[in-house]
Amino acid sequence: MAIIAACGNDCSACPRYTAPPYEKTEEQLRHTAELWQKTGYRKTVETIEKIACTGCSTANFCRYGCVQCCTDRGIRTCAECAEYPCARMNECFEVTLSFEPQCRRVCTEEEYEWIRKAFFEKKKNLDVRHVNTASDSDIDAWMKFVRTVSPSFPGLETEQDLREHRETVLRFMQRQEALCVKENSEITGVILFSRKRNMICFLAVSPEHRRKGIGALLLDHALNRLDRQRDITVTTFRAEDERGTAPRALYKKYGFTEGALCAEFGYPDQVLILPGNSGA
Repeated sequence: MAIIAACGNDCSACPRYTAPPYEKTEEQLRHTAELWQKTGYRKTVETIEKIACTGCSTANFCRYGCVQCCTDRGIRTCAECAEYPCARMNECFEVTLSFEPQCRRVCTEEEYEWIRKAFFEKKKNLDVRHVNTASDSDIDAWMKFVRTVSPSFPGLETEQDLREHRETVLRFMQRQEALCVKENSEITGVILFSRKRNMICFLAVSPEHRRKGIGALLLDHALNRLDRQRDITVTTFRAEDERGTAPRALYKKYGFTEGALCAEFGYPDQVLILPGNSGA
């Protein structure tokens, strides 16, 4: 499982990372120290103690101050920042990729793969975790995405259904109740929510991007925009429906409980309820 640092590095892929369960032998760390010197990450071969890393903290040196900045803002990674990507992060991405030619020249294929996964994909790692408040300018990309997932959703079967859904989404966008995650300008996940009704209205992730935490990321952000003192509801597939397995598991992970059986667009569904905190 990826462990994404504040700047987007994947610690789980890093040959320096030694936090459990990613412990390294002394031989592996010596190899890493030599690798860091020949790639230009270090001027000399560091000691095992200096090359070993258990993860970023505000006490560690960071050229771009990512950890301190995230700590100050109360977020885990730069992807959660409203200003992402800032000038500081764009410089970070540029400098990181400037090492790629040297790494390709001096590394074995295996060594290069370690470094690529750990460092050269930091922008991609953050992009797919950055939640955008969607606007009218996103509507075409949004509907292109909806067409890829529409077979899974009753009420989106016909062109007329899709045209009506487009108008609905635009209304949500105008109220700033539409969120999305993008990768290279393509939308990979969306959520609609209603502050007035205190409910999750639509949540979907593209098939090729499922099981990456995008659904949970979107749900997190939507719930943070709703009134947690009141019950929050969502209508989803019933327990016996195989299409309900993944969404029901996600909602139950967040504390949603089963409510009344119902039907939407003539399809059997069930209301799930996240109890409010008013009595806490």
